[in-house]
Amino acid sequence: MAEELSITPKKEQTEIVEEWKDSWDDVSGPEADLVSFFLPKPQLRHPPPNRPTHFICIRVDSSAALQAFQRIKKKVLSRIPQSEPLWLDPATLHVTLSLLVLKGPEEVRAAAELMRTTIRNSHKPPISVSFTPKLRHFNGTVLHVTPQPLFDIQCLNSPLQEVFKEKGWLHHHSRRPTYHLTLAKARERMTEKMFEGIGTMKLAKDINFGKIEVDKLYLCGMSTDTDDGFYQVVCVVQLPNV
Repeated sequence: MAEELSITPKKEQTEIVEEWKDSWDDVSGPEADLVSFFLPKPQLRHPPPNRPTHFICIRVDSSAALQAFQRIKKKVLSRIPQSEPLWLDPATLHVTLSLLVLKGPEEVRAAAELMRTTIRNSHKPPISVSFTPKLRHFNGTVLHVTPQPLFDIQCLNSPLQEVFKEKGWLHHHSRRPTYHLTLAKARERMTEKMFEGIGTMKLAKDINFGKIEVDKLYLCGMSTDTDDGFYQVVCVVQLPNV
């Protein structure tokens, strides 16, 4: 399985990393001086940035969460019907903790073992995660809700961030993660920002994701070519009962 997961289609890699990039404000450099407009510019070759190949996540698959997803989708589609193609397959719902860049089967196997060891030694007990009943968006193209409590989620993730950063496997977008549960997202960068005004939409009080009991974490590849529709799972690590 590790050999299969070491190579991921560029399209799927791009979708996930673009979603995370939209969750922060990019800092742009100054515009070129007027003189540079007239002088020939040197042709610099920059290597492409490393794209994430795997990720560690909390899976969101409770019956309450799946029902809430369907009810939100129905409500949003009544207002923005053109967003229909952007909605995720509910089988893929998850909260990403860390994006990883793993080069080949050996690093995949080593990352799985490092994840097991880190979780076992961190003594972080299971947590309960709920979701703020307010729709938010990144750059008008990614619709999401926010998991709570963020402090507990970050405490769970920080030991993983530290060890994978030391190994050079932590993707740079995961150094300042904005935790979220994606509901719908554009597949192309230049898509109309149709979710920009979504914050004014009020959800019914009975739309409730319930609580997700997080007693295990998943290390996954980017492909969803699986029997259950979720991402390809490298390993599942149980949180210790302490």
